[in-house]
Amino acid sequence: MIYFVAPPADVHVSGGSLFNGQILRALQQVRYTYQYVSVQRWEQRTFDPGDVIIIDSIYLPALDEMFMDSMLAQKVLLVHLLPSMLSQDDADSEKYFLKKFNRLIVNSKFTKDYCVQKMGFPGKIDILEPYIERSPYIGLETVRNKILLVATWQPVKQIDLFLLLLAKHTLPPDLVIDIYGDASINQDYFQYCLAILERFPELKDHIKIHGVIDHKDLLRLYHQTKMLLDTSSFESYGMAVAEALAAGVMVITLGKGNIKNLLSLGSGILCQNMDEIIHYMLIIHDQELIPRLNSNSSSEARWQKFIEQVKLAVEYQLNG
Repeated sequence: MIYFVAPPADVHVSGGSLFNGQILRALQQVRYTYQYVSVQRWEQRTFDPGDVIIIDSIYLPALDEMFMDSMLAQKVLLVHLLPSMLSQDDADSEKYFLKKFNRLIVNSKFTKDYCVQKMGFPGKIDILEPYIERSPYIGLETVRNKILLVATWQPVKQIDLFLLLLAKHTLPPDLVIDIYGDASINQDYFQYCLAILERFPELKDHIKIHGVIDHKDLLRLYHQTKMLLDTSSFESYGMAVAEALAAGVMVITLGKGNIKNLLSLGSGILCQNMDEIIHYMLIIHDQELIPRLNSNSSSEARWQKFIEQVKLAVEYQLNG
């Protein structure tokens, strides 16, 4: 039996939750016997030696070491993000704890390199990059005039810094930045950013906050988008950036973490700081034509490749 321990996909809408949903869908299509287990139920379960338990790394800081030591199942850690990637405070204990896992599944080569070089993980690491979905509207001629910022509301996304620096500029009357993202992850940070908008009322005509957007609606929205702004100080993968590039959107980014590895997929501008992001945004806002990217690979072919990667990552544990 395969057990998958992860937050419910409908609790926080993020690149990580989309990725987890893809893994569950792939397991279902290859007809593995698996069970999704919430963290509340997981701590009360008994696992057999032949079981495989895949645990989302979001739970890493809170995992009970005694429980892990007594667990007979093959333990696989699904690494979207490790706490030490953002802060080195508990890096030593994290290194020790990673060694309790038989295997890692990571979302990018960047994350794998980090686990090997920084964390010293001695075991097998499988790279399972997210499936980048494209809207069925790709290729249709639509007016591209939107500026998007797609991010969960948390300090690592640096939306506060972006707003503070943006307030120093005199903006064109028609410039509007649409921000989509889940605010429930960090309500304090969200309220702090709203306070910035209250402090600089001149921004209110230029910043539109929409909250969570359905993923299919977001894919459709990319085809009305002129540019995506990526203000994050760290991304272990960068789902929004990858999807935007796949839809032919110009991405203006700080290029932190794995983002640099994604820019080869399409049109992107790598910036040294937030001021440069704003600078290029204002320049491109006045341009009428933005290069587009169209891929010849079909969605079905890319999805089948993702399924094969899931099978390879799981079968080693089942048959090993």
